[in-house]
Amino acid sequence: MPHAEQPLTSSASWKIALGGCLVMALAIGIGRFLLTPLLPAMMTELGLSPSDAGLVAAANYAGYLAGALIGASPLVDSRRSAVLWGSVAGSAASTALMGLDGNLPWLAAMRLIAGVLSALALVIASGIVVEKLAQAGRPGLAAMHFAGVGAGIAASAILVGVETARGAEWWQLWRDGGLVAAAFGVVAWFLLGRYEPHVPGRQSGTSLRLDRPILMLTLAYALFGYGYVITATFMVTIAREAELVHATQMTIWFIVGVTALPSVAFWTAMAKRIGVMPAYVRSTLTLAAGVMAGGLFQGLIGLAIAALLLGGTLMGITALGLVAVRQMQPDARTRAIAFVTAGFGLGQMTGPAVAGWMAEHSGLGGAAAYTLPSLSAAGLLFVSAWIAARIRTGAP
Repeated sequence: MPHAEQPLTSSASWKIALGGCLVMALAIGIGRFLLTPLLPAMMTELGLSPSDAGLVAAANYAGYLAGALIGASPLVDSRRSAVLWGSVAGSAASTALMGLDGNLPWLAAMRLIAGVLSALALVIASGIVVEKLAQAGRPGLAAMHFAGVGAGIAASAILVGVETARGAEWWQLWRDGGLVAAAFGVVAWFLLGRYEPHVPGRQSGTSLRLDRPILMLTLAYALFGYGYVITATFMVTIAREAELVHATQMTIWFIVGVTALPSVAFWTAMAKRIGVMPAYVRSTLTLAAGVMAGGLFQGLIGLAIAALLLGGTLMGITALGLVAVRQMQPDARTRAIAFVTAGFGLGQMTGPAVAGWMAEHSGLGGAAAYTLPSLSAAGLLFVSAWIAARIRTGAP
């Protein structure tokens, strides 16, 4: 017989939301996206080619795909708390260990491990936070949890900007990023650690139905994964190649983080007014416009627009896609989320590798080498929105 849930106070609800925010900040904002502001220095100091850089990023997203699927499996149901805090500690450690060696196999291996751990932290922490806040009647506070991604990105921009100005090298920045992530993890444990996750009962025998809506959403989600990740990976590199000063490069990345903070709250509110899939379509078109701006106008204005629209849509689109999955197949939602996540993971895993190869073999120099990869990403985002516009979730 499951234990009785104790009602949560308003103070406890805020602590849970803030603890989740810090987990997202360290595992995703830093553990997953610290590579973006550090990539230019690594390419210069380690001699990494665009293809090499793309492979390092792709390894992280391959790990994310594996971690998300593991996190959605019954294997971790009975030990979610241990897996969560182990993933938090491992995410901070794997971030710091990136600076231990500069050879390509080591970098790819650390990014792979970091991807697995960041996805596990995201999946499990999100489940705990959303469940506890729903029990407390405060589901709206979940937006604070997801805002952690933007907070971590903003923190990484400040860290790299300040430490680089003091003469820090790439490996020191990875070490310091790991220390910041560890500090976030300690505070998160004090805020969230006492709230043990409820172990859900096994789902009924309802099987995932691979019907037209779920297949269309998976394809749209995969194209979204490919479309956002090229800009998210190479934005600061493009800014460097466009000869923007380092402070401006970090400011552009900081914009991504700041605009990501209210993204989920804004787009979920939009979904309540116009419907989930119409909101998904609008957010994807908005992102496509930003990616196109970054590809065509690679100076300060174009990249600032790209940063604004990337941050303002990334987590919102992610959240809307998962809401749509739950509406489509509520009786098999865990399997359905895993299936759609696999599509998303394949898209974002492919994007950096393809973009790096295209940039290296474009025959163009500087920022112009990333024009075709960015425009291809924008084109696939438009296709994603077109597919999503034809999906019916079956929900009001």
